[in-house]
Amino acid sequence: MCIVFWTLDHPDYSLIICSNRDEFLSRPTKSAHFHSFNQHEAAENSILSGIDDVGGGTWFGMSRTGRVALLTNITESVATTFSSSRGSLVSSFLLSSSTSPSLDDSQEGHRISLGDQVRELYPRDAKFAGFNMLLLAPTRPSPGPGPPNHPSSPSHPSSTSSPARSDRTGVQYDAYFVTNAGADGAISSRPLTADEKACGGFSNGVDASRDGEGSDWPKVKHGMRDFSDALKHSRNSRNSSSDSLNLETELVDRLFELLAWKSPDPITARVHLRNTVEVVPIPIPISKPIPNPSSTPTPTPIPISLEGETDATQAKDKDRCKDANERADKRTNMNTDKDEDKRYYGTRLATVILIRRDTGNVTFIERDIWKLGRGERGLDRNGDMNVEVERMSVSSESERRFCFELEA
Repeated sequence: MCIVFWTLDHPDYSLIICSNRDEFLSRPTKSAHFHSFNQHEAAENSILSGIDDVGGGTWFGMSRTGRVALLTNITESVATTFSSSRGSLVSSFLLSSSTSPSLDDSQEGHRISLGDQVRELYPRDAKFAGFNMLLLAPTRPSPGPGPPNHPSSPSHPSSTSSPARSDRTGVQYDAYFVTNAGADGAISSRPLTADEKACGGFSNGVDASRDGEGSDWPKVKHGMRDFSDALKHSRNSRNSSSDSLNLETELVDRLFELLAWKSPDPITARVHLRNTVEVVPIPIPISKPIPNPSSTPTPTPIPISLEGETDATQAKDKDRCKDANERADKRTNMNTDKDEDKRYYGTRLATVILIRRDTGNVTFIERDIWKLGRGERGLDRNGDMNVEVERMSVSSESERRFCFELEA
């Protein structure tokens, strides 16, 4: 169950966004790098993202011009087959025109608003498995006084799509939330509210605008509190220090720290994944609870299906994962039946992106979190899953870091 938190309202950064990717550890995936999704008409190496080798798209990425997109699957209990992978929803936005929506009314006829772009890219009747998606497009407003109402003030209308902090010069962002609220649902989109621009987040639940309760998930609430605290600390620190490099390093550390929070309660059913930001790898189906070391739960086999299981590419996923799983099985000593599915699901990656408001300088950091077959055995003696997994330490092997300036 992936999760994301962001703000468009920091005094130094036009965008701060951090996210976990929870997925099967054996699902073939390429780490973040510059590429163009093999699209010959696209500018060479114009996209920075990982690539899902099964569906061919991505879950989170950005373009050199500053367009950012992130998608989470909506957790569903019934598998439905679709001809298109959800990863293509992200790649289509990143590959679309790099021309940004303009705040300058004199150029309105030459620019397409983000809302119009979204409606053109994602027809309401297009059919996909359930998804939530955040889309962000940079703007560079003309110098001049901003509007009288600050976007975060109570009097600012939350239904407008005007970029956050439009009283500031430099890079700003317009943002939309897109969802189908579940498999085969009609696609709808809306601009972020003022509160969401200031501090937003979501996971794999259905959005409140579609009568869902995704924002009430414990992991989202806990992460939002930690994210808000990190932003507050960052703002306070900048008032007492002029060392921007150290301040940024400290902010990055706090963001990765909040993405690493784990619930102390055991995972015995899919619903319990709503409680933890980082997911320690679990076998699918669960053959026994994954406990807190201090607890002693009663083992109860509960098979569950998770992200990726409802995708149109499920069969292809299993075929492509077969070799990886066979290699992992050779390194695995399990207490489960031989015929059980031996795929493991957990937090594979964590990513942080910072984009400077004044310069458009980007810091993009992707870290491996959990991997198969690296030596650590299980979780503890009383309830581990007895598989070789490793929580990666931060190193040049486990981290990809990219720094560049946005292109106009």
